[in-house]
Amino acid sequence: MQQPITEELLRLLSVLYRTQSLSLSASRLDISLSTASRMLQGARELFDDKLFTRSSQLMHPTPRMDKLMPQIDRMLEDMAALVGKDALDPMKAERTIRIAALDCAYTMFVAPAIHEARRKSPRLHFSTTPIGIDTFDELSAGLVDLIIFGTDSEPVQGNIHVQRLFSAPYCLVVRESHPLVEIFKQKGRLDRTGIEPWQVISIATPFSRLVPRSVLPWFDDAEQPHGITIPYHAAAIFELFETDLIGEFAEPYARKILSLVPGLALLPFEGFTTYQWAPTLFWHPRTQQDPVMVWLRGLIGLEARRIRDKYHLEA
Repeated sequence: MQQPITEELLRLLSVLYRTQSLSLSASRLDISLSTASRMLQGARELFDDKLFTRSSQLMHPTPRMDKLMPQIDRMLEDMAALVGKDALDPMKAERTIRIAALDCAYTMFVAPAIHEARRKSPRLHFSTTPIGIDTFDELSAGLVDLIIFGTDSEPVQGNIHVQRLFSAPYCLVVRESHPLVEIFKQKGRLDRTGIEPWQVISIATPFSRLVPRSVLPWFDDAEQPHGITIPYHAAAIFELFETDLIGEFAEPYARKILSLVPGLALLPFEGFTTYQWAPTLFWHPRTQQDPVMVWLRGLIGLEARRIRDKYHLEA
């Protein structure tokens, strides 16, 4: 008896196509490796093709699988749309929404939106993960529902929806007793000579260049040496208390942190005024008409608008 075409089977093929690893696909779908292997064997019998061949520890798609993949994506989108039409009232929804975001974006507007969503729809569950190098593949495979990333300039597939929330300048953050604070008080500004002696604590994202410098263009792209590279904005904040490092943060995030954590100073800095933080939403067409996701994106957009209005930012 042939295995029927189910959403679970299509999702396995979709994830395997992008990860090229059966064990990794099973892990991401929260099924056992033996179950994934059995489903793949059933798919091979169903389509009368190997679909994937193993080479150098990777599962490479066959030409038949390459041709099937667009149809599989469309079927998954149609299934998601069908479920969305049945769940017309987001307030009564009971499901898990998976969001990938950097911690600064989560702090600024994702967390408030989630709190509001759960207040009105307490059966919703949210699972938030950090941005990874394969996060956009996971979005295409249906393992992530929404991405909030710091810029919309990252390469994504053409069918991914993109919505920039706002643009905001960067600033420097240091401990209150840092020598740069006194320099700023005396001069009323910071120039290249003032900041050159100080190393930077850099925030490393999966798309950052692996070079020993700040993540921002300083003074016409001159290199500013870094002292520590760290993946989390919140952890970087606490490093500043114990060191003479200087931190570069989006100004709205820096102001929020300073309102909660005493002992730090925000310093305007003209060295990278042309560089902007541009938090952006990314979502797959399969959730474009999903009532719950439309509602959630609206809540996030509302929080972003409040930040724009508060700090007079560009939409």
